[in-house]
Amino acid sequence: MANPIISKVISWFQSNQTSNGNNQLINGRKDLVKQALIAQYSGNKNPDVDLRKAGEQISSVFTCIKILAESVNRLPINIYKNDGSKKIPLTTHSYYNQLKYNPQTWVNTKDWLTGIIYSLYTRGNAYAYIDDIKNEFKLLNPDQIEIGIYQGQLWYFSDDLKLPFRPEEILHFRLIAKDPIGKGLNPVEALRLELNIQYKAESTVSNFYTNETRGTKYLSQIADMGKTTNQKLAEIIEDWNAKYSGYDNSGSIIVVPPNFELKELKLNQADALFLETASYSENAIFALFGVPKYLQGSATLTQKYEEASMYFRINTLGSLLNIITSELEFKLLTPTERSAGVTIEFDENILSSSNITDKANALKTLFMMGAISPNEVRTAFNIQSIDNDNMNSPWLQSQNVPVLNYQDYNVPNDNSTTVDENNGNNNNNDNNNTDNGEKLN
Repeated sequence: MANPIISKVISWFQSNQTSNGNNQLINGRKDLVKQALIAQYSGNKNPDVDLRKAGEQISSVFTCIKILAESVNRLPINIYKNDGSKKIPLTTHSYYNQLKYNPQTWVNTKDWLTGIIYSLYTRGNAYAYIDDIKNEFKLLNPDQIEIGIYQGQLWYFSDDLKLPFRPEEILHFRLIAKDPIGKGLNPVEALRLELNIQYKAESTVSNFYTNETRGTKYLSQIADMGKTTNQKLAEIIEDWNAKYSGYDNSGSIIVVPPNFELKELKLNQADALFLETASYSENAIFALFGVPKYLQGSATLTQKYEEASMYFRINTLGSLLNIITSELEFKLLTPTERSAGVTIEFDENILSSSNITDKANALKTLFMMGAISPNEVRTAFNIQSIDNDNMNSPWLQSQNVPVLNYQDYNVPNDNSTTVDENNGNNNNNDNNNTDNGEKLN
């Protein structure tokens, strides 16, 4: 690289200097948590097992991330211009098509957003390089990114690419963070205890049903006849496993070796109570990710579907979408554009749709208010629009009048209905009497 400061930044990051005058390594890759809490229950005693990667294998964690990713990646994302009276897509913006359809080379917006959500909830951070030459937002490996301040300037450094980036060249999406310019906290790390319990429970059940589809059996020696040596016993066990264990041998006729009896191995009471603890662990995992129970396929007696759905949309998805759009607006829009009412937003109408009846009632209300046109209602139900100016214009019923101007709409005239002072009957000069005073039939 021709720029000498770039070479110095690279050398400083690679030297792992955490503090040197004006230079400070804010949060490096090497200080991320790596423990073997889960590995000890899977038979792997390697102390370098990465807890984050082990956490991804937990079904509850995978389910939560899948739900969040699928909820976000189906929402259209647009750049809008709001002039105070209306908001329209700003199709002329340089990033409009790139962000809406093809953020990265060979990657559509759906998969790009999925990559961001996955990195956020497994690493606490997601990064994308703003490459204006290739016209892409290239996702980077979050495990290979370090952040530091060198000579008063904030830098991001990619260990695998061996390249530094200025903040304006990087989209940095982060979850809750201790330092506003540092890295977001890893939620999987916060789940260490729950993941430990969950993995142990799943391993217990998995191992219990590995040998046969209905349970695990074992051989018990009836009496020690003095003839069964350790070598002979090992041969008997090996022969037994070859003939009767595993899914392929399920259902075979079992021949018990002499001097042995066949017994059934069952989960004891402690194991059963442990699985109940695992259920609590699963609830804790879903609660941390903000995913309601009905999306797990579980029913709840304490919360209605509508309440849970609204909570999920407002608190969980609303916060997640704000994390993404805030960074996009900060890095992709100029101060002048932001001041002029240019925004980057997700279309959340898809999340609001529940059933056709609720949708019809909502559109009917908007139409009666004069907020939408008949053709917009037809489009919402995939009905072909009618080519007519009246169908493209909002309508408003006029029988309602403002209370403050009520007298202007109800001025009496000479032909209005009056009350006869003598008998209290209503008389109308136009309707009740003819010109010659004869009563109408």
